[in-house]
Amino acid sequence: MGYGGLLNYRRKTQLAIIVLLFFITIAAFPSDTWIAWMVFNVFMVMMLLTDCMFMNEDDFNFDPDFKNWARVNDPKY
Repeated sequence: MGYGGLLNYRRKTQLAIIVLLFFITIAAFPSDTWIAWMVFNVFMVMMLLTDCMFMNEDDFNFDPDFKNWARVNDPKY
């Protein structure tokens, strides 16, 4: 799989929400609520990072039973 599926519509929407939250955080800076907005923004960035790292079909495949894993991944099985 190439990098064409790296930014699909769901991830683009997440990125747009992160940018919107960034601007809300900057707008809330004079008061004390900017810390809460920053925490929420960091949470959203971590969700996007986790999504890009582990939520593709070919990136992360864990099966504790080796026979099941070999049946799916090994062409000689």
